[in-house]
Amino acid sequence: MKIPLPLSKNLHTIVKSLNTYKLVVRNEYKDNLQANNQKISNQVHEQQEFITITNINKQHLMNENNQDKDN
Repeated sequence: MKIPLPLSKNLHTIVKSLNTYKLVVRNEYKDNLQANNQKISNQVHEQQEFITITNINKQHLMNENNQDKDN
């Protein structure tokens, strides 16, 4: 089945606009002694990792800089 051109163009725009980072949330627990006057002893740390977008043939569609490979 062939995708109509307008839809194909929209899908390409959506893929280009995807954020290439996923958010990894990790909880660190501190006991009361370590918290030591902090309001929250359970702090959330965020870390970003690269997402590689590939097509069905495992060819990379986007590189780590969120740009098309053609550029």
